[in-house]
Amino acid sequence: MKITNPRALALAALNRFDRTLSPPSEFLSKGLQKGKGIEQRDRSLAFHLIQGVMRWRLRLDWILGLFLEKPITKLHPKVLNILRLALYQILFLDKIPHSAAVNEAVEQVKALGLKQLAGFINGVLRAIVRQAPSFPFPDKNHDPITYLSTYHSFPQWMTKIWVEQFGFEEAENLMAALNEIPRIVLRANTLKISREDLIEELAREGIEAKPTRYSPWGLEVVRAEVELDKSRSF
Repeated sequence: MKITNPRALALAALNRFDRTLSPPSEFLSKGLQKGKGIEQRDRSLAFHLIQGVMRWRLRLDWILGLFLEKPITKLHPKVLNILRLALYQILFLDKIPHSAAVNEAVEQVKALGLKQLAGFINGVLRAIVRQAPSFPFPDKNHDPITYLSTYHSFPQWMTKIWVEQFGFEEAENLMAALNEIPRIVLRANTLKISREDLIEELAREGIEAKPTRYSPWGLEVVRAEVELDKSRSF
């Protein structure tokens, strides 16, 4: 059955990753993401959700653990991914109301045939919403490695190497930089079109771009309503 709901797409990709360890983005690009009836904004949201949950998995699991009576490892993997998806939206996606993230998570667990867990999902997420964004993390002075690993969502072994090599402050700066969503930058082929004309042409296609600060040929994509590689200017 074809899935067109972006949250359902993201959940299916994350569940498949847990089973096979294959990249979730590969799952979308080879199958569901190219399916007819899926709008560009929904594809983009699905990718955003997947990348966000994968990037912040350790932090998400730490926060969830604060609100669970049992260890997080005791949760059904699909239920855990539903919670991760909802929590990511609550923490990082300002344009999505918290209530929408919670309600969608409740509907997702019902769709799995686990209606009896709807109250559990609703209770955990609403408790998180009430406390957000103030959550206790490991003490950075007492256990700096665990703090950095949890807060910035990097494996402890990697965190330990960076702290030993660069020191705490530089390691934290490195982690913060690596967690930033990379910008999409294009280069205008000025043999065919000027940068200014290209910006106007892209705007007519639903792609908002602005000149880069340093390169005289570069454009930074601000917003895109269509896939870039489907643009006539690509």
